[in-house]
Amino acid sequence: MKSNQEFSNPLPKIICIALIIIVGLLCISSAQGSIGELLNAGSTNAAPTLPVNIPTVRPTPTPSPTNGQSASGSLTTPAPTAPDTVLGQLVHNGAAEEIAHYTDSELEFIITRVTRENLVYYTVELALTSPYQLLTAFAGNRITNRDYTSKIAQSNDALLAINGDFCGYNSNGIIIRNGILYRDAASTRSLAIYDGSGNLSFMPEESADAQALLDAGAFHTFSFGPVLVENGQATSDEVIEEHFLSHRVREPRTAIGQLGPLHYLILVVDGRQDASQGMLFSELQETFVQYGVISAYNLDGGGSATLYYNGEVINSPCVEGERKVSDIIFFKAAQS
Repeated sequence: MKSNQEFSNPLPKIICIALIIIVGLLCISSAQGSIGELLNAGSTNAAPTLPVNIPTVRPTPTPSPTNGQSASGSLTTPAPTAPDTVLGQLVHNGAAEEIAHYTDSELEFIITRVTRENLVYYTVELALTSPYQLLTAFAGNRITNRDYTSKIAQSNDALLAINGDFCGYNSNGIIIRNGILYRDAASTRSLAIYDGSGNLSFMPEESADAQALLDAGAFHTFSFGPVLVENGQATSDEVIEEHFLSHRVREPRTAIGQLGPLHYLILVVDGRQDASQGMLFSELQETFVQYGVISAYNLDGGGSATLYYNGEVINSPCVEGERKVSDIIFFKAAQS
């Protein structure tokens, strides 16, 4: 039997309790550190935000042509040169009305409304002095957000804007915008690459490598399509039919093409209306070819097809007002 002195001495119990508390605190601290690490690791998967200030003109990236591959060969990025381009030479097939002719020290563009029987579309012919004047923006600076083209344009001080490829609608697609990789998940669509020299090229997205594209000087990528014109020729019906069920239906369209060095043509087609039924892809291709583009790529259309200029939407979207989209392509006036 133990003596009363052994039971009355509390010191061993106190020491034991103290050790248990210390060990418990160490375990909690370790667990908190592990949880913190997990939370921090998970945050890398959140949608990145755009830099606050994107310079109008940035140093031209040094390309590595062998790292990227277009639909017809290597992704080449020759040094950009300011084009000696005279705008207003397009010969329109239909009654053409000039809506605006804007010029400053950095860019020039002409907006024209073309009207034919049951068809209204807009051409925007642009000449830039730097490839970095063609900019993009997400709604609220996040790829998953949505807002009206006009609202995104206004929040980015855009003078001219069109809807983009609605990349936030899809969960896949390699998305590089303003030289930043936002999503690396290849789709089965055709990828459009706008490089550091302002040239537009294409490749099957399944065979694309996002880091190689960045290394090759990609400034933007667009994951929608189809490719409408390549090397001055309309792409085949098989290319169109492989990706789109609506190839036999006239729809509102938004598409962008390249006429030459830093020289572009945007088409925005009204549709699903009495005044304008829209265009088939074949008609969109034919229009681009008639205007003499080297390459052209289809962006999101339907209710998204929107043309914004100087504070207002100037085309007639087929939805009531505008459809909310995830992203835009835009141009800013030169800073005075």
